[in-house]
Amino acid sequence: MNRHRAIVLMMFLVVSSGFGGNGGSGYSIYGLGDVQYYSSSYAMSLGGAAIAVTSPFSIDRPNPAQWTGINRVQVALSTLYEGYATSDYQTSGYFASVQFGGGMIAIPIIAQRGITFSAGAVPYTRINYDILLPGSQNGYDFNVHYIGSGGLSQAYLGLSWSPWTDLDVGIKLDYYFGTLSHIIRQEFPGSGLTTAEVEHFTRMNGVGFSFGAIYTGLDRFFELPEDHTFNIGGLISTSPYLTTGDEQHYTYTTTQVTYDTVLSPTGKFHLPLRLEGGIAYQTTRWTVTTNLISQLWEKATQDGSPIPDLRTSYRWNLGGELISGSTSLRSGSQRVTVRAGIYYDATYYQVKGTAINERGISFGYGFPIFNQSRLDLAALVGMRGTTDERLQKDWIIRIGGTLNVGEIWFVKPPEE
Repeated sequence: MNRHRAIVLMMFLVVSSGFGGNGGSGYSIYGLGDVQYYSSSYAMSLGGAAIAVTSPFSIDRPNPAQWTGINRVQVALSTLYEGYATSDYQTSGYFASVQFGGGMIAIPIIAQRGITFSAGAVPYTRINYDILLPGSQNGYDFNVHYIGSGGLSQAYLGLSWSPWTDLDVGIKLDYYFGTLSHIIRQEFPGSGLTTAEVEHFTRMNGVGFSFGAIYTGLDRFFELPEDHTFNIGGLISTSPYLTTGDEQHYTYTTTQVTYDTVLSPTGKFHLPLRLEGGIAYQTTRWTVTTNLISQLWEKATQDGSPIPDLRTSYRWNLGGELISGSTSLRSGSQRVTVRAGIYYDATYYQVKGTAINERGISFGYGFPIFNQSRLDLAALVGMRGTTDERLQKDWIIRIGGTLNVGEIWFVKPPEE
């Protein structure tokens, strides 16, 4: 069995890292890039509506209060394929990439009290664009090439606890870090004229906190059947100040190559407050859940100055799942699960005075592999933006996979 585990894990990591990419959405040139709402394929298959769902079978959920039901060590690894069919007022193209979606581990300390320790690292924002714009001046043709990569990641350490029967709480220490890379290159193909390139790197890091809670006693208030639960949950992520450091590299190419580097003083980026809330209605076979996420990007500042082209974002998600066959908490991890969801995202982009919104549908499956280990797969199709005001419209395809491995640690086997 250990050999089978190793083979599955090796195949998953190879698939995660074995594909290259050629860019993503041009909107990620603004702000900190595209906000990553999915830490797992489970959440993505529900459209992102997972803030109040409780289950002992996986760790990959956004609310630290959701870890209280974990009764064995859980390890989760995720990967994500993103494809963008992009069009503007002149051209169109398809851009795609595959990225490692993060890793997490949860270790129950006192399972009877819901005390679970968890650690992990997941993407927070992502920059990925590759734009080529042709131009002409004084009889010379040239291209301006815009390339962006990087983004913020979020590493965390957290604990969950059940102080009362119907209340689960959790806290995370969030460490934000990453490098935002933007390159502008002007080229004169075949002319022998000077080629200029500017590389702008911004390194960011800082510490924040997230506080989560789930109340699971609404089923008694509404006098629901015994095997039904009605939960309400919420999450608050604080607004930390991230330390920033800017570095610009200038390259000029004529008959020889000239380099120059400019370092800027250390600055402060104010990451805005993020609020999440939702409800979940669950039975032993099915779940219906919805949530709302808002982040006050209008309050984001760099060295005290507002960030242009950003607004407060709102995201609404609705999802459901069905476990095949009659089941119980003991056998639920051995069943195939079908999921689906929809979402509407008023993104934090507001370009040329135009609000950039996204909407889409998702679906997915969860498959048992061995013991308490599962593979979750998800697919999402969405659309955002507009070709008005010379902007761009994106048709988005996301395909994700999350491997959840469950093991019993610290338990001494019976002696023969």
